Amino acid sequence: MMMTSSPLQWRRSGRRATPRQVVRGPDRSRVASTDANDMLYQFNASREYDPSPHLEKITAALLAINSADDV
Repeated sequence: MMMTSSPLQWRRSGRRATPRQVVRGPDRSRVASTDANDMLYQFNASREYDPSPHLEKITAALLAINSADDV
């Protein structure tokens, strides 16, 4: 849960949690509304995604941050 969420999402919940509470377990409401099959589909879909054949068509601004060694 922590690796696929963001601090902004956690802050928007309106609750203040101690680091111990956050590490002990994810937010129950998020767990209740998350389907494991959906999560697997999302992760599998992103593994093979390759936008390189159409990069010249992309006109949006991009901010790239290397998070490969973030863990």
